[in-house]
Amino acid sequence: MTDAEVKVRVSDGMTSEAHKLVLLAANNTVSYGAFYRFSSGSAYNITAEIRRPGVPGMIEAKFDFKAP
Repeated sequence: MTDAEVKVRVSDGMTSEAHKLVLLAANNTVSYGAFYRFSSGSAYNITAEIRRPGVPGMIEAKFDFKAP
């Protein structure tokens, strides 16, 4: 899938940073990515929003991450 619009928001509860992910290709694989800086030992809430042309609605995925 190379036609998606993917946005990811990362929050530590006090600040929030959001990026539109860009299409990346490596080792004959296609993915989406962006760079975020995480502080060691800090906990984060991550929300991804995925939209595709011609597909109604949005897919949203939420998860928690604790930086090692």
